[in-house]
Amino acid sequence: MKERQSDAQLRREFFTEMGERFGDEVLSVEMVCLEADNDVFAALELKPVQKEIGLWGLLVLCKKSLHFYAHPTESPLLGLFRAASNRKPPAEQTLSFNTFTNFNIRSVEKKTLFGTSREKYLIAVDAELSAGESLSFYFRTQNKAAAVLEKLGVFEPASGI
Repeated sequence: MKERQSDAQLRREFFTEMGERFGDEVLSVEMVCLEADNDVFAALELKPVQKEIGLWGLLVLCKKSLHFYAHPTESPLLGLFRAASNRKPPAEQTLSFNTFTNFNIRSVEKKTLFGTSREKYLIAVDAELSAGESLSFYFRTQNKAAAVLEKLGVFEPASGI
């Protein structure tokens, strides 16, 4: 009978696999949901499972780079329809921040009756593609945005990586 691997072993294996995939040593991962307009998803060459929900995946922080990785997913009902119509299963999706000529990751402020405060679970990304096209999208975080920003090395709202 095969022994169950420990969480630490699984984590090491996953980090090694992601490191090989991205060609960089993985330092940390964060569960996030990429939220954007349809034209931004198209420009990023990503396809959300359901447009109203966004695309859940991992923000992969490496030594020299930053990536977004979405595991292939589909609902059980869509899986039945796909299998019945002999269509391809969903594929994994990745976004490398290296494709941007410039990007800025910042916290999101919300205005209240008594001033402004920071959104607890939302990070904004302003990016520029090589064609000079500017994009804006958001990461809804599972952990508090401040902790994720700290991992990314972003301490001021207007500074980038």
